[in-house]
Amino acid sequence: MRKLASSGIILTSENTAAQLVDDTTAQQYWFRQTSAGNVKVLGPIPYGKTVRAIYKTPQSERCNAVLIGGATVEVIAASTRYRIEIWNPESDYEGFSQGPQIYAYTSAAALSGTASTDRYNVYYALAEKINAYAGNNVVAYGLTVADYTAGTSVGDVDTNFVVGEVVTQETSGLTAQVAACTINVGTTFAGDDAAGKIYLYNHSSYTGWLTTAKTLSAAGHVAAVGDVTPATSNCVVTVTNATTLHYQGLVIVDDAGYFISTKYRGGISRVGITAGFTTATASVILAGRYAIGCGTNMLARRPVFDMTGQQIIAGDIELNFNNGDVPVAGQFYEKIILEVKDGDEDSLGFDKVESLKYYVLYFNASSPTDHVTDLETAITTVIAK
Repeated sequence: MRKLASSGIILTSENTAAQLVDDTTAQQYWFRQTSAGNVKVLGPIPYGKTVRAIYKTPQSERCNAVLIGGATVEVIAASTRYRIEIWNPESDYEGFSQGPQIYAYTSAAALSGTASTDRYNVYYALAEKINAYAGNNVVAYGLTVADYTAGTSVGDVDTNFVVGEVVTQETSGLTAQVAACTINVGTTFAGDDAAGKIYLYNHSSYTGWLTTAKTLSAAGHVAAVGDVTPATSNCVVTVTNATTLHYQGLVIVDDAGYFISTKYRGGISRVGITAGFTTATASVILAGRYAIGCGTNMLARRPVFDMTGQQIIAGDIELNFNNGDVPVAGQFYEKIILEVKDGDEDSLGFDKVESLKYYVLYFNASSPTDHVTDLETAITTVIAK
């Protein structure tokens, strides 16, 4: 059996692991808020009792995104029922798990004669049905496809767009996100002659989106910062005149706020196409990711107690930190779990019954990363004693 012993948070990290106190006299170690203030936030933990330390680097939340269609072009058949199912088995209401929610549309008996128009009609109708129900915790975006040429990368730094990054259209100034970008054989962004197809979703506006030959430019090259800040590219393409087609597929994106947006919400959604489609597939283009050590998210998940102060009615007890400390919005914290083999006293036999306890420490990781490395090294040393 494993029990939560206590948890603490260090709001400002210091170098050389100054916030870990190794008390060789008392044969124990503990953590303090600052070396100057010497305020204890976690511990003490006796020597020889720590089984292991687990380190979880901070990460921001990323909403799961599923692409339906895209390069796998669906040819719409007449009088055919096209069905998409969305569900989340981790979601429950009054003890019942959520089952698949069905969204379906039957194509017309007499098709338009233009394949792209028929796809538009089916995908637009499915998106409207999905977006009409707020309880599914997703948004369905129409997928736009266009041919492009003159693909280039300033300074030849990037070889393609980053999935999910925002591009801005020349002249209109409107924006969209990149779902995918294909490159024909023999052309490259580095060679300033990339050509192929670009797929977009989440347009700031469809009505003002220009279908003439216009450039689409990413924000500029920025390297990813761990799992906290995503990368962006400096790629630019010129869309070929009159090749832009809207609603040639769908991108279904989870709402933000896993575990904090509603009480009964589960985690990452599942999406499947279960009838009608013969070519199109459902593929994850951005894998969902839960926030770890995100100060903003941690604040939203702080525990709420009943009037007795003993029963939690909402939130996570792990975020009830010693000394009433609270995380800072916008900051990120490394999560350190210390598994300690200790014991509780048996009230009948008055002897100690061994059990596994865990101590949780959140350590500010928004400061230089060498502070985190120093602390991890010091923990490894002290738990070996």
